[in-house]
Amino acid sequence: MSWLLQQWIAFQQDRKVLFIAALASLVAAGAWIAFHSEIEAFPDVTNVQVQVITQYPGKASEEAERRVTMPLEVATNGLRGLINQRSVSLFGLSVITLTFDDDISMRQARVDVAQRLGEVDLPDGVKPALSPESTPVGEILRYTLTGNLPVDELRMIEDWTLERAFKTIPGVADVISFGGPARTVEVRLNSQRLAALGMSAGDVAQALGQNHANAGGGILRHGEETYIVRSLGLFEGPETLEAAVVGTRGRNVPVRVRDLGSVRMGHRPRLGQVGANDADDVVEGIVLLRKGSDTLKTCAQLREKIEELNASLAPLGARIEPYYDRTELIRRCSRQRTVTSAGTTL
Repeated sequence: MSWLLQQWIAFQQDRKVLFIAALASLVAAGAWIAFHSEIEAFPDVTNVQVQVITQYPGKASEEAERRVTMPLEVATNGLRGLINQRSVSLFGLSVITLTFDDDISMRQARVDVAQRLGEVDLPDGVKPALSPESTPVGEILRYTLTGNLPVDELRMIEDWTLERAFKTIPGVADVISFGGPARTVEVRLNSQRLAALGMSAGDVAQALGQNHANAGGGILRHGEETYIVRSLGLFEGPETLEAAVVGTRGRNVPVRVRDLGSVRMGHRPRLGQVGANDADDVVEGIVLLRKGSDTLKTCAQLREKIEELNASLAPLGARIEPYYDRTELIRRCSRQRTVTSAGTTL
């Protein structure tokens, strides 16, 4: 040990310039790492997990287990690095949690699972989906959407504007929305009129699905001008939906939706409600961080996006109000740690 120490001292004395250069390089590298390292408020020690979520509307848990969960379990079993497989089957829902070894990256695990899902034979209309690429400690921002608009309109803004805007940020894995009733368009049919015309509710639903689409019709030439021909089939409101043709009777007499019932705006059945301070019914959003992304950088981009969205929402009387930002938590934790370390050193 003394020999190594003597050699190290001799190296410093004989090659001072080289030693100073190496020391300066080491200090510079340490400073760069210190200033560019990611700072987290919570240590992410979770395993690499991928959840396969499948909706099977209207089916009992036994049927969801037999027709959805079991085929998916067989398909995903034996994946590279898989160490645990758990599943839960509920009414209209199947959730399978796959836990992988730490040697398998999150991206590779999701790719392997997605490839296996394409080989599963499931009932018509049932499509499994993967959970967001996040972890249980990935909630970095919480906000409420407030304003003078009805709460169902605020929920529409959340679903169709805010979620899509926040997902454009690279570090955001997903946005989860709560609160507010979701709007629906309800077609209320008269059973007696259906029976008199020899039609069923399924016939009406199938006809509406086929009619709800735009179609191209080529072009028309008029001299040196060309006109594009297309058919607009998208329903713009309850009035256009009531005028849709869903069948015929007699000598090609069209049967419209208004001949069988009525159309009105409604809401999906609510399973919960969000309250904040004095408001009993508000719209809330939770932003999830993508696993491995920089928290501080992503939160800074979110704040910039919120300022941009608030400027566009101001004419509508709506505003995004964050009430939890992990940036503040990280700053407080870092500042407290620095003071404690300084106090201990002193």
